[in-house]
Amino acid sequence: MGKKAVKDSTAILMEYGADFTKYYLMVLFLALPLVLSDGYKSIAKDKYVFYMFITTTYILVEGIVYVIMLHRIIRNGKLKEYIRCIPAPMKILLIFLLSNIVTFIFAIDHKTALFGCWDWYLGLFAWLAMIVSSFFVCNFYMNKSVVWICGIVSSTIASLLVVFNRFRTFILDSQENKKLVNISTIGNTNWYCGYHMCFLAFGFFLFITYDSDKSDSDSKVLGAVKDYIPAILIVYNAILDAAAFLCGSETAFLGIGFLYFVMFGIALRRKEILLRYLKLLLVAGIVMECIYFAAFVLLKDSYIRYGMVNTGAFFKNHIGLGLIVVSILLIIPLKYIRPDKEWNTKTSQMATGSDKASA
Repeated sequence: MGKKAVKDSTAILMEYGADFTKYYLMVLFLALPLVLSDGYKSIAKDKYVFYMFITTTYILVEGIVYVIMLHRIIRNGKLKEYIRCIPAPMKILLIFLLSNIVTFIFAIDHKTALFGCWDWYLGLFAWLAMIVSSFFVCNFYMNKSVVWICGIVSSTIASLLVVFNRFRTFILDSQENKKLVNISTIGNTNWYCGYHMCFLAFGFFLFITYDSDKSDSDSKVLGAVKDYIPAILIVYNAILDAAAFLCGSETAFLGIGFLYFVMFGIALRRKEILLRYLKLLLVAGIVMECIYFAAFVLLKDSYIRYGMVNTGAFFKNHIGLGLIVVSILLIIPLKYIRPDKEWNTKTSQMATGSDKASA
């Protein structure tokens, strides 16, 4: 009876830790990108204070749960097995945290080493919060689609604001928003680009690998729109593409190029994935042509040119039209090619020359 009670309480603890982690990630993904109190004047401080508040709260609560769980792991003689199960990236992060602690100990300016430089806040305190919270998430997170839905919602709002801002529509109604270097609710264009690339890669990968039969069904909302998810993801990717092309950061174009390059290698493995890849390429081309029409024909007096790419040559050369043509020319014949298994076998035979030998 006692053993059963311990087992039940352990399960309850894990459930509590998983639920608290889910809510922490929901707040982090949904609220942090949109936090803004006084325009861009104190945006770095606003986000830092908000992040540290929710993360410190999460660490304190989850820390208690983790200590109890660790005590039971040690009592059951499973400590070595548990350490072996820690993912390699997490071990690297913990080593990095240790190096930060050593750096802090020998720092000349301990205050700066602890809290970081002005407006960056990347001192030991921030790294401690980020890595310890990541460690707890690594231990307690259970795959929940609602967490990723929160990320999609916030990144969609932030990306739509980029599009509006570049056409002189400042929804936040702040004079500070009209400074070209700042955009959306993220801050300067480079900050936005870093945030944006994470979700662009996520949206891209989610679309080309999505399988409705294997999808997580923990969310009632997700279950209700299950059949429409591919279409929703296409719209989501289109919005992210538009924001990337308009934000004014040249780094965004390097990121997009690298993303398409890596995903192309993944797409070649299966015909269905390659077709989805080409559909996203088609969407990117359509978005680029829509931007050209809006920025240089329909709303040319409202369009804000910022950055080397957004001065016009990139869009006026109709690279988007080229992507549309290439995508369509590849999509049509691919639809009539052999099934995946035969396609893979035939491709391999042609590459190695074994098809001639067998003939």
